[in-house]
Amino acid sequence: MRFHQLSVGQRFQLDGVNYIKTSPLIASDARTGWQKFMARSAAVTVVEQPAPRRNRTIEPELAQSAVRRYHARVVGCLDGVAAQLGRETLDRLKGELDAARRACLETLLEEHD
Repeated sequence: MRFHQLSVGQRFQLDGVNYIKTSPLIASDARTGWQKFMARSAAVTVVEQPAPRRNRTIEPELAQSAVRRYHARVVGCLDGVAAQLGRETLDRLKGELDAARRACLETLLEEHD
């Protein structure tokens, strides 16, 4: 099969490396995510699609805890570059992140009710 015959999202192999077609001319290495320009005429071997993942339920407390830990880490990263950003920009970004965190937590609570 030729690269141009694949659908976007389809997995294939070229030279022993597994790829995913991400656009009409680009493929991403399935393991590393590195992108590669592909000739339309490249001869590829289709790889069987992995089984779809089952939906699983996650406890709301665990999800909320994960969101809070993520938020704290992002804010910590911002604090690490505070001198380059300036106080006004830093405060604005923290405010936007906090609003996004609250909206995410509200959505989790709504979905659980």
